[in-house]
Amino acid sequence: MSAGLDAVGSLFQGISQNKLARRQSTLLQRDGKEAQALGAIQSDLIRQDQARAIGDAVANQGASGFTLDGGALAVIRDMAQQFDFQARTARYEAQRTRDRLNNEAATARYQGRQALIKGGFDAAGSIASMVPAPAPGG
Repeated sequence: MSAGLDAVGSLFQGISQNKLARRQSTLLQRDGKEAQALGAIQSDLIRQDQARAIGDAVANQGASGFTLDGGALAVIRDMAQQFDFQARTARYEAQRTRDRLNNEAATARYQGRQALIKGGFDAAGSIASMVPAPAPGG
């Protein structure tokens, strides 16, 4: 009787661990998608700041009566490159976060399957222990 309960317990434990791992995997994948979306928003905000800052710099340069060449143009070009780098970095970091979370999700699914298989084998072992051994010599 005890071995039968052990078998059922092992099987249910494997099933429950598998369900938990699948839930965790789903949450991790959702978090990865949200991270990527947040990175895209952050990148867009940086590009908006870039457009505003460059527009302000060009307007200030024009208002001062100087032409937009030489050092002033180099400063604006450098500013544009810095903003572009920040925007690309935001997207890259978001993609890395999504990839990491997707890998964690795959690991969780794998561990869930392993727990399910282990529960099955443990249950089978418990059931097998209930079967009497054959009598020697016969």
